[in-house]
Amino acid sequence: MKKVLLIAGALFFVTPNMQAKDKEEDAKIVLVKNDSDGDYAYEEVVAVDGVSKEEMFKRAKQWIVANLKTVDNNIQFDDKDFVINNEASTIITASQGWGWVISRGSTSFKVHLAFKDGRYKFRIDNVTIYLEHGVAAPPNSGAYSLLMKDKDNKAKKHVVNDVNSQIGAVIDGVKNAIQTGGAAAKDNW
Repeated sequence: MKKVLLIAGALFFVTPNMQAKDKEEDAKIVLVKNDSDGDYAYEEVVAVDGVSKEEMFKRAKQWIVANLKTVDNNIQFDDKDFVINNEASTIITASQGWGWVISRGSTSFKVHLAFKDGRYKFRIDNVTIYLEHGVAAPPNSGAYSLLMKDKDNKAKKHVVNDVNSQIGAVIDGVKNAIQTGGAAAKDNW
């Protein structure tokens, strides 16, 4: 009888903690659905007064080289047309809730920047998610749009919030670097 009470008491104290993780606040959504193809992307044309396209290109290039490194460093810089294309990745925060576990995950996406005097076009698309769920389920990967089909699912909600938060940080970092010439590097090499 003592064992039953001990187990029931332990469950009583564990359950609220797990439910608290399930009740994450909604993140700012930066990826928006394109009605024509159903894919999710971020796209914006940003005006920057008093900065040439050459200078904006240089600032963005420095920030991307310092902060969005890829395995093969295959960043495409078109110095003639002032275009940057890059693939980037972020790590999805491990988390768990009642009935779900994300032990490891990552997001990969494409970053496109094009510059003209006084403005630039910023696009993030081709967002793909890779998730590992511990020993209970096999890993899976797929397009971000698959997560949005059932975004009320608590595990998917965690991933959507995490992905949008991290991509939002990339967007803010690039914008800051282009507009203010802000710190280009986290890299202290």
